[in-house]
Amino acid sequence: MKKTIRAVFLILSLAFFLSSCATTKHFTVQIDSIGSDLYQEQKTYIAVPTDKDVSADDLRFKEYAGYIRKILAKKGYMEVNSTDDANIIVYLTYGVGDPELHTYAYSLPVYGQVGIIASPGPAPGHPGQPPRKPPFEHFSPIFGIVGTKTEYQTVTTYFRYCKIEAFDLSLYRTTNTEKQLWSTIITSRGESDDLRMVMPYMIAAAEQYIGLDTGRKVEVVIDEKDERASYLKR
Repeated sequence: MKKTIRAVFLILSLAFFLSSCATTKHFTVQIDSIGSDLYQEQKTYIAVPTDKDVSADDLRFKEYAGYIRKILAKKGYMEVNSTDDANIIVYLTYGVGDPELHTYAYSLPVYGQVGIIASPGPAPGHPGQPPRKPPFEHFSPIFGIVGTKTEYQTVTTYFRYCKIEAFDLSLYRTTNTEKQLWSTIITSRGESDDLRMVMPYMIAAAEQYIGLDTGRKVEVVIDEKDERASYLKR
């Protein structure tokens, strides 16, 4: 009895675990970063939109810049309010591409009857006499895969992106020379065009790479319960 109860408990636990995994959203994020955040002077910075048509007071910009502020603070950066007090200027741009339709073809098995199982009927009568009924009385069908069929599914996806660049503002003030310190490009593709929903996960997935040189594009998978994203949203 105890073994039966334990088996039922394990089955229910496994079913709950698989159900939880199936309902948890995952985001696949690509990060391509180049340069270095090594800086001789104090890392004071001011964040501005790359797009001149976007104001620094734009609420969406301020929300996304707030995510980056928390990450840069861990890397020794301090945000200031004036370009006169900043040694670095950080540009931020972001957006969502047009919807893209993707059609996928996949095969599904087709089930049907593949045979029968014949069960013997009653035993024959006395020796030398014919059986009272046919020798096979019951026929049970056997079902299995008899072929395949092709199904099609159309999915709409969106390209989401965020680009963060840092320039030496102190050098520009003294020599009028533009020097890029680092550039981090974060991209993701998915079925949602809600950038406000996706952005904290994109930034959180790129946290360890922002301001560094990845050497190539790297891919990170992050789920909606990730504590790094929860911290950015707080």
